[in-house]
Amino acid sequence: MAAKIYDGLGGDANVTSIDFCATRLRVEVRDMKAVNQKKIKDTGVPGINVVGPKSIQVIVGTSVQFVADEIEKIRK
Repeated sequence: MAAKIYDGLGGDANVTSIDFCATRLRVEVRDMKAVNQKKIKDTGVPGINVVGPKSIQVIVGTSVQFVADEIEKIRK
């Protein structure tokens, strides 16, 4: 799941930072056009919020920390 979400966000070429709260991944990207929301939604996440021109939140649920940890392993 983490790898598919990260790929949908544009991977290393597009993601500048990732953080998380209780249920969401908070992601900063270089180019929102490089984000494939369908690919992210196909992982079964409950939703996606675009909160700014370079900010997106992926609603994962209470397992968000595990997804964030796996993404950190994948990054760079």
